[in-house]
Amino acid sequence: KNYDLLVLGSSTWDGAKKDGLSRKNQNKNVQGNLQVKIKKFVESLSSYDFSQQAVAVYGVGHYSYTFTCNAANVLEEFVNSHNGRLVIESFRVTDVVDLSEDAIEQWASEIKI
Repeated sequence: KNYDLLVLGSSTWDGAKKDGLSRKNQNKNVQGNLQVKIKKFVESLSSYDFSQQAVAVYGVGHYSYTFTCNAANVLEEFVNSHNGRLVIESFRVTDVVDLSEDAIEQWASEIKI
């Protein structure tokens, strides 16, 4: 609560093994989810009220997956459902090229608190 801006981000791949699923269905089941450790962190914020916080979100994924960068959508929904205020369109990283310092600096420079 003492920060002017919170930046939340995650890769888009759960990676948690789901018992009883075939390998093919394992991949379908984990695509589009938050990375396991971020998922736990977000769950720890389940009672947090973001109404006094400016928030920015980024999501990382790979263009070959059906739900690429869906982590950004999941985080946006979480922030919105907890009275949050997104101050910029979420940054979605779909390829290593998107990770260039220029692209990151451009996105960060557009954040208005």
